[in-house]
Amino acid sequence: MDLGTRDYDDDLLDFWGIDPTRVALPKIVSSSEFYGSFAAPNLSNLGFHNKITPEAYEILKTITGTPICGCLGDQSASLVGQLAFKPGSAKCTYGTGCFLLYNTGNRKLISEHGTLTTIGFWFPNLKGEDANPHYALEGSIAVAGSIIQWLRDNLKLIEHAKDVGPLASQVDNAGGVVFIPAFSGLYAPYWDAGARGSIFGMTQYTSSSHIARAALEGVCYQVRAILRAMANDAGASEDFLEEALNKQNEKKPLSALSVDGGMSKADEVLQIQADILGPCVTVKRATISECTALGAAIAAGLSFEDEEERVWKDFDDIYEKINGNDDEKNNFKAKLPDTDRRKNWKRWEKAVEKAKGWLDEDN
Repeated sequence: MDLGTRDYDDDLLDFWGIDPTRVALPKIVSSSEFYGSFAAPNLSNLGFHNKITPEAYEILKTITGTPICGCLGDQSASLVGQLAFKPGSAKCTYGTGCFLLYNTGNRKLISEHGTLTTIGFWFPNLKGEDANPHYALEGSIAVAGSIIQWLRDNLKLIEHAKDVGPLASQVDNAGGVVFIPAFSGLYAPYWDAGARGSIFGMTQYTSSSHIARAALEGVCYQVRAILRAMANDAGASEDFLEEALNKQNEKKPLSALSVDGGMSKADEVLQIQADILGPCVTVKRATISECTALGAAIAAGLSFEDEEERVWKDFDDIYEKINGNDDEKNNFKAKLPDTDRRKNWKRWEKAVEKAKGWLDEDN
C-alpha cells in the first residue's frame, strides 16, 4: 500500500506483475467503520475442510448478523489499547519477539535510521485531526521471550520461565558480561542477517545469574537502540536519551514507554529496561493485561458515525473511562547511576559490532 494515497502502490503491483484491472483486489479501508455483518458459514461448502462441531456451529449462529466494525493489526491494536493516541507516545510488546511502535501523528516519517513506517490507526469518524490517519514508526526484535525459553530448555539455568527474574536479581549487574541474543540475526535498527548470538566478557567468576541478567539486558538494549533510532527520525539530534539530560527544559521526543506482553509481567525485567533507558523515560506497564484485544474493541467502539451511538465519543472520553497505566506500582524509573549506564551502553555497542557479520565469508 502507498502510505500517502492509502491505495495500492502502482510500482509494487508492477514489480509483482499484478494487473489490478484483471484481479479483484480487496478494498483498503480504515481501522474503524462498518465492513459487514458476521454470517455463519455454509458447512456444505467447506467439504472435508470442515472442522466445526455441531455444538460450535450453533454458537456461531447466535452471533449471525453481528456488525464487524474494527480492523487493526496486532501491534497497532496494542498501540491503541495502550491509549497511545498522541504523537510522541510509544509502546513496546515483549512477546516471543519484541515489537515497538512510536506514534508520529499525522506526519508520515520515512525512517533513515533503521525503523519502518506504517499506519498506526485511522479513525475517520472522529473530529478534526483525530480523524486523519495516525502514522507510526515500527521496530522489531527477533528474540525476546524466546531467550528465556533458551535459558530454560537449552542451558537448564531455570526450571520455569518466571524464575528468570529472581535469578537475574541475585546480582546487581551482569559482571561485565554482554549477551547479544542474535540467534536469527539482528532486526531493527541494525538489520544484519549474518549476526549471531554471542556472549562476551565472561570470566571464571561469571555465574548463571550474570548470564541470565545479561540475556535480559540484551533484549532491553535493543529496545533502547530502536527508541533512539525512532527519536532521530522524529527530529532528535544524536542520542536523545543523553541530550535530554543536559536540556531539561526542552521538549523530549519521548517521556514514557508503555509496555505489555509476557516478559513485562516481571518487575525485574522492567527495572532493567528503565535503568538502560535512563531517567528521561518512565517505563509504564499496562494494568489491562489484554491491550491488543482492548485496541480492537476501541476501534469497533469508534466506528459509528453518530457520536451518540459510540461506546466512546472521542480520545478524551477513552482516557477518562479507561485507566491504562496510571498505577504507580506499575511505573518504573531508572535507579542506575548515569555513569554506569553510559559505560554499559558503550560496552553493548562494542559487543554488537563484534557479533555483526558472523556469517559473512569476507570477515
